[in-house]
Amino acid sequence: EIKRRVVENIGNTPGFEYQDLAVIWLQKKVEFCKEHLALQKVLAPGLSEYRAYISLHLAEAMFWLAKKKYMVKQMTRELVIKTMEEVSEHLLIVINIWGLYRRGSSERTRAEEAQSLLEKVNVEFLQDGVVETADLGLVETV
Repeated sequence: EIKRRVVENIGNTPGFEYQDLAVIWLQKKVEFCKEHLALQKVLAPGLSEYRAYISLHLAEAMFWLAKKKYMVKQMTRELVIKTMEEVSEHLLIVINIWGLYRRGSSERTRAEEAQSLLEKVNVEFLQDGVVETADLGLVETV
């Protein structure tokens, strides 16, 4: 529970936004998210709201961590691309789970945020058409 609370606050609390965070905080968030996903796979396997929730937190943290490391040449182009592919996979999970929720719901809003980040990943790092695959996940429901 404590780790989940830490995950929620890193990147989402005033003064601790992703673009301003030190690498060590991003690494800690990635570590905690991966621990939660490993537990989720055992305790409640498959696609679930919790999976979407943790996958979005993980994708955001991995994106910013890789971007920051790449900018200061602590990560190779090949590794950043591999990382961004993993980020894309997590974002697609979020979109596939929450993209079908009704428009205006908090889950749908988070799926739309995941879609925006996926587009950013694609433009900045991948340019390989991952976004087209995700567009199918956000369908209009009323």
